[in-house]
Amino acid sequence: MTIMLAEDLTGWGIAALLFFGGAFASLLALGALVPASRGKRRLTITLIAPAIIIVILTTCYFSYIYTLNKVHDHEEVMENYVHPWLIKVGPALVTSLLTGFVFWLNREETY
Repeated sequence: MTIMLAEDLTGWGIAALLFFGGAFASLLALGALVPASRGKRRLTITLIAPAIIIVILTTCYFSYIYTLNKVHDHEEVMENYVHPWLIKVGPALVTSLLTGFVFWLNREETY
């Protein structure tokens, strides 16, 4: 009897890492709404940075996977690339943009 000590983590491991990383980064970006509303620039940028990094890394990953396949039709692109990208990136992207917008509205003008 063979004992399996490890499992191949490439498929579901990367997907889980991107999904849960995006969820955690979204929570941090939501927490950044408080300092953003008070105009605290450093804390706001520090808290939304993980969300922006997740968005960039996930976009790069899906772009790389897309280039590996030579033939693409509309349905395959929507099912295998766009929908998973929106699920993994959407919350992080929306919360970081929302926080950035709130910070932009409440920034102090220096002349």
